[in-house]
Amino acid sequence: MPPDKLGTSNSRWSLFAVGLLTALCCGKHASFAGDQEFSPVSSNLLGNSTVRSAVDIEVVGSTSVVPHEHRLEPERRLRFRLERAYVTNFMTKEAPGYSLLTLSYDQPSGLPNALIAAVMMRGRFHQDIPGVPDLDREEALRRHIILNIRSDRSTASRRQFLQSFADCVGEAVGNDLFQTTRASACSPSVYPDGQTLLAKIDDVTIAVVECQGDDRWTIGCSMNFDFQDFSVGMTFHRSNLAQWRSLIASAREFLASHQVR
Repeated sequence: MPPDKLGTSNSRWSLFAVGLLTALCCGKHASFAGDQEFSPVSSNLLGNSTVRSAVDIEVVGSTSVVPHEHRLEPERRLRFRLERAYVTNFMTKEAPGYSLLTLSYDQPSGLPNALIAAVMMRGRFHQDIPGVPDLDREEALRRHIILNIRSDRSTASRRQFLQSFADCVGEAVGNDLFQTTRASACSPSVYPDGQTLLAKIDDVTIAVVECQGDDRWTIGCSMNFDFQDFSVGMTFHRSNLAQWRSLIASAREFLASHQVR
């Protein structure tokens, strides 16, 4: 979507430019300046973009995306101010009222993955962007992190879902990861060549880790973690499975660094 569709005037662009310089010079998860008024984008759909100006996004909690089961939960609310390029997808509906947000970034650098992809491309779609590394496809996939936030996915609903896995913890495979037992209540992998593991977050909390096969060209693994009363989905490359704890910590840092309170 063109930047002018986000409703940015020349004066707002000046403020965004100052924030962008701050983000570029002060660390991989640095935020834009937070003194301007929060103005969430009103568009009902944002797609992949390499635009680096700032955009404000708000996700308000709800009980369901199904209209007849939907109820707003305004006490659950996330507000972000971040580079437009981080946003892979954003869809919001005022009626019945729900939001779907997908963010994508490069794990070591913290840069938007859209910029990594633009530099990696060859031919007429290639872009030279200062400060963005030129990676081969396999390395880019290993470093790629995708975060999904849905208004209807709460910490409470996640914990309720995980109750069905309470008796599914099987043999340990290392790094606080466990195989699932063969009990009927323990869901098998949704992929024909996949694997379902359980990650022990603490003494009482587990997370389901779903991984596809060993295809090096597939990002492959997904799991959820809690952030501000929301259950956030995270997708990452299978080669990083052993580092699942540090990936969650980094993802929480990423979200917190762009949060507007």
